[in-house]
Amino acid sequence: MLGHRSLRALVVLAAALTGGCASVQTEVASSTAPDAVGRTFRSLCVSAPQGDLLSRRAIEGAMTAELEAASTARVQQLVDLMFPGRTYSDEEVREAVRNSGADGFLAVAPLQTWTDTRHVPTTVSSTWWDHGYRRPMGWGGATTWVSGGYTVSEPHAVFDARLLDVSTGEVAWMATVAAQGVPGSTWSSLHTAAAREAARRLAADGLLPPKDDAGQSLTPPR
Repeated sequence: MLGHRSLRALVVLAAALTGGCASVQTEVASSTAPDAVGRTFRSLCVSAPQGDLLSRRAIEGAMTAELEAASTARVQQLVDLMFPGRTYSDEEVREAVRNSGADGFLAVAPLQTWTDTRHVPTTVSSTWWDHGYRRPMGWGGATTWVSGGYTVSEPHAVFDARLLDVSTGEVAWMATVAAQGVPGSTWSSLHTAAAREAARRLAADGLLPPKDDAGQSLTPPR
């Protein structure tokens, strides 16, 4: 169980990542496997492979929030199912996810990361003011503005999102999400924005039980 200090740190980090996502631009493309068209996944386990535990909890939490807002699917986080301080085989992960009751496993992982850097040249401009006195010795002066003269770095990343059918281990749905940050954006904020975008697209592609206006499922259980 997280202590009070850990919980407070997680809340602060999640707020920072969520705020940072507002300035991250994303673009997504997705595709559904032919044999998964019309399928409804009612229980998901989400995963965001990340070395930093605080970032991982924040990213998986953001995915969970988006999925629960767009559907009535039950969502669990892999970080809560398996102790993150150990290394597991693929079979151990599959067994843990199966035992959780999930029928779908959604993972969002980075494919590429890079940084665009550009120099903003120095610009100097001056404005004369004289209080209306048009004489050589009248009150007056000049205001000078100096801008630029610094380097701007913008992070970019491409993420791979995949939904696995837990019963077969096959990919049922996939998406590629491109994320572009602004100066000051962190890699975690890009990962969080991409995870949110992937979760929204998964729900929009019709693989989850949707909600009606009252928040109830529109699809009968199968």
